[in-house]
Amino acid sequence: MAAMQKERGAPSDIMSLEGDEWELSKENVQPLRQGRIMSTLQGALAQQESACNTTLQQQKRAFESEIRFYAGNDPLDVWDRYINWTEQNYPQGGKESNMSTLLERAVEALQGEKRYYNDPRFLSLWLKLGHLCNEPLDMYSYLHNQGIGISLAQFYISWAEEYEARENFKKADLIFQEGIEQKAEPLERLQSQHRQFQARVSRQTLLALEKEEEEEVVGSSVPQRSTLAELKSKKKKK
Repeated sequence: MAAMQKERGAPSDIMSLEGDEWELSKENVQPLRQGRIMSTLQGALAQQESACNTTLQQQKRAFESEIRFYAGNDPLDVWDRYINWTEQNYPQGGKESNMSTLLERAVEALQGEKRYYNDPRFLSLWLKLGHLCNEPLDMYSYLHNQGIGISLAQFYISWAEEYEARENFKKADLIFQEGIEQKAEPLERLQSQHRQFQARVSRQTLLALEKEEEEEVVGSSVPQRSTLAELKSKKKKK
């Protein structure tokens, strides 16, 4: 019996199917009727994680090599695939993804390629970079001045969203209007987003007015207290 326990592992080392570790790993670990030895399972999972990291590093080096030695006629394609791959494989972002640096490298490498200025893929790189910036409005002004994305509806939609988030509704509306005047594509989507924006602003304005009216009603229902001067004046009249 002791030999059997030694071979299978001590009871404290056996992980039941309801254990916390199993809950964390059940998507990747097939259950066994008799349970699993914790130390063995942890070692196996660590090896899998290490192998996964090694694979990711190999794929990353492959992208870097493709960028460095690219001789085709669409360098944006490589950057676009590289960044999409990074987003998929490093969903938590952070230092491991190095996304901010990667995006900066991409836009700098393609900056002189004016053929990409109104390519949705190039604009997408800039918009992703804008989400990581402290002052995205400065970036939109720069893009506008450079003529990057000005024929694309998404440029005006994203720009207007930044102003709306700051409750600068007048400026956001002007951005939408400019995009519509430029007939940015797809125009139908831009017009639809503009109507939705106007509806949101109307609702907010209506709610603000209703709240203001409620506060006025509450204020008028509170009994007015006489001041000390008024009380003294009343006593003198008596």
